[in-house]
Amino acid sequence: MPYVKQSGQQIDFTKILATLIPVNAEAGLGLAKMLVTQAPGMASIEQIAQLFVQSNKIQETTAFLLEALKGNKPEEAHLQTKLLEINLQTAPNVAEAIFQMKTFTHYDRNRVALLCEQAGLYARAVEHFTNTQDIKRALLNTHAISKDQMVEVFKRLDPDDALASFYDLMKSNRQNCQIVAEVAIANFGRVGADKVVEMFESVGAADGMFFYLGHVLPQCDDHDLYLKYITAAARLNKVEEIEKVIRNSTNYDPEKVKNFLMDAKLPDPRPLIYLCDTHGYQDELTRYLYKNKQNRFIEIYLFKVNNDAAPKVLGTLVDLDCDETYIKQLLNSIRVCPIDELVEEF
Repeated sequence: MPYVKQSGQQIDFTKILATLIPVNAEAGLGLAKMLVTQAPGMASIEQIAQLFVQSNKIQETTAFLLEALKGNKPEEAHLQTKLLEINLQTAPNVAEAIFQMKTFTHYDRNRVALLCEQAGLYARAVEHFTNTQDIKRALLNTHAISKDQMVEVFKRLDPDDALASFYDLMKSNRQNCQIVAEVAIANFGRVGADKVVEMFESVGAADGMFFYLGHVLPQCDDHDLYLKYITAAARLNKVEEIEKVIRNSTNYDPEKVKNFLMDAKLPDPRPLIYLCDTHGYQDELTRYLYKNKQNRFIEIYLFKVNNDAAPKVLGTLVDLDCDETYIKQLLNSIRVCPIDELVEEF
């Protein structure tokens, strides 16, 4: 190289490489790298790359272009695209490594996105796509996209498109329920909770609705959403969660929740007991428990929850023509209650 510079000789390095690469690709790579680092302009990067490709030397092509393009120049965008294209078609793991280097920014993103999708690099595909329909299609491959990346992609989508994508994900695979709920939680405020709940209802995903509302309810006071949460919890037999909401919150319509719980006929009526006790529905509670042959819970209510409710409960049992022996048994077991009120009821 010093001789070339001193003598002014014009040497066709491209011709030399064309002869060298087919018989000794490693030596050709060394010469090619020297040309782009020590004598830029003496040979075309594009022509050199093409020589490696023609000899099917993909590994050497990649090594050469990584060296030649490290300046990340806008005018070399087509070569950056070529580098990624070659590896996405032959060695996707190498392409992934190049992405992780974050060296190149000028390549054709849409072309690369399509190739990523074809190569099974769906996470990279959604990262590069700009067209909403393309993004929504690639997002269906949730097995290959991390939750954090899903969250970031959905933040780029218009709220209506995000909601439509939630529908697509749930319809394509019921197993997507958990990831959809987590992404929806991260996008709470952008995509309305009522619309997300409607989406889960449309596909019968009580588990998704339960998980989603469990995280967003503390941030809202919508009575209907609280009822939806209780409904989902009942379908999943999450009695403790229903009880927790009834005990710790006032953001629900007690009348609607009471009616739902009575219609649901849960094997464990403790949530209903606490609701009726808190909101003064002792008469309806007693009638419900007695008619559904859940006398054991009448006793639990009187002896462990609220002794003071004894007059109302026993008065209702009398109205229901309950067996007198059972009423006497309850009376004999009660140690503390408002006696004057009890006498008045009888």
